[in-house]
Amino acid sequence: MDTKIKECAYNFGYAKRGIALLIHNEEYDPNSDFNDRLGDNIDFKHMLEIFKELGFDVRPYRNLTSTDIIEKTEEVSKMKDLHKESDCFVCVIAAHGEEMVIQKDEGTKEHVIFGTNGKPVRTSEIVGMFDERNCKELADKPKFFFIQACRTGRVIGNRLDIGHDVSKVDQMVRDEIFKTTKQNSNNQIIDVECPADTLLMFASLSNNSAVRTPSTGGWLLASLYNQIKEYIKNGKLWSIEFTQVLNSTLQEMATKFYKPSDETSKWYGAFSPGCFTHTLSADVLFNKKL
Repeated sequence: MDTKIKECAYNFGYAKRGIALLIHNEEYDPNSDFNDRLGDNIDFKHMLEIFKELGFDVRPYRNLTSTDIIEKTEEVSKMKDLHKESDCFVCVIAAHGEEMVIQKDEGTKEHVIFGTNGKPVRTSEIVGMFDERNCKELADKPKFFFIQACRTGRVIGNRLDIGHDVSKVDQMVRDEIFKTTKQNSNNQIIDVECPADTLLMFASLSNNSAVRTPSTGGWLLASLYNQIKEYIKNGKLWSIEFTQVLNSTLQEMATKFYKPSDETSKWYGAFSPGCFTHTLSADVLFNKKL
């Protein structure tokens, strides 16, 4: 069966929707210098619900060390028979993150996510496991990565993504974020490579923090959940190109959460609404699986 049923749209006529890999780290080792990610339980529940509703074979994992993250991701990438019969692939990552110097002699920074042990995993390594070279069964099929993680320098023991309402975040922590961001701004940042037929969606722009609160979860994942649910409810999800849903997600982040008139204004320069980049070569049109 041809991957693209029409020249302008990916083929969503395979037997299975595909795998949705969920990696959610909420509880961090006390020795890792990271706080627990309060509110992630809400994100985890929402992602389970929404991707099951879309017909995905959800593979949920919580509180993984850096080694566990690599092992579980490799395990899912090698499920060749499932990928062969699938429309697409989804990966959700919710964890502490950072753009950090990997090789000190080069001085460049890459985006990483942190296992519960405080050890980093290159985001590009995770994405690369599902490219057409490492997972041929997903070649020419859309692959989506939703990443709720900071993209700025590390603030030991705290960060904007600390699980408190923004209005209650301590002034000292905010000043430290600005200080750390300024100190790291001279390093060249290597973008996470976006392989063919892939979409990467981040909770913030580069060199900015992601935001999460205990009551609503992460801004990106809360908005993604709300928008997909709304499009399913009004019946439009099955006829609209999927990146339009993601545009609506960014709009909600910008208008519902990111408000210049409230306490978030004092954080300008430390965080931003989300963004996505992609190399999709056709429209993504979900259908109802029988």
